[in-house]
Amino acid sequence: MAKELLTDTAVRAAKYSETEKSKNRLKDASGLYILLKPNGGKYWRFDYSIGGKDQTLSLGTYPSTTLANAKVKAAEMRNSKRMA
Repeated sequence: MAKELLTDTAVRAAKYSETEKSKNRLKDASGLYILLKPNGGKYWRFDYSIGGKDQTLSLGTYPSTTLANAKVKAAEMRNSKRMA
């Protein structure tokens, strides 16, 4: 689990960093993160594993998909993937 969970304020203020590439992926918890792009885009992603294979699911873009919505979508996917 991430040390600090994301906040809407942190997501809103986040900017792409050319010099510190590791800061272009802000992690929340249990596979949810936001990917920052040079064009200013912010993309919600959810990493999970099925049958030992790593998968990534796109959950939408910020601000169209809020942090709260992304967390709900990730939780729904996490629960549905366990049921599969």
